[in-house]
Amino acid sequence: MPEVVTVERLDRIERLLQKLLESFAERPYASCVLLTTPEVADLLGMHPETVRKLHRTGLLRHARGHRNPLKFDLDEVERFRKGH
Repeated sequence: MPEVVTVERLDRIERLLQKLLESFAERPYASCVLLTTPEVADLLGMHPETVRKLHRTGLLRHARGHRNPLKFDLDEVERFRKGH
């Protein structure tokens, strides 16, 4: 059954993509884009608490030096997404 995508979720994803584009424009040399827990949840289509559980179980690693609040490297999120 296809997933239903709400307008609110599409708006959050659009804001996230805009943030990523701005990040790349400001720092085209940087390879590390950090995302918050809610941003990761939007990208993966899950609840933020599920992202936290994945982190606690070691399935999704946070970026070093970013523990409160958790930040996740976009490359790590993509690695997780492709593996699951």
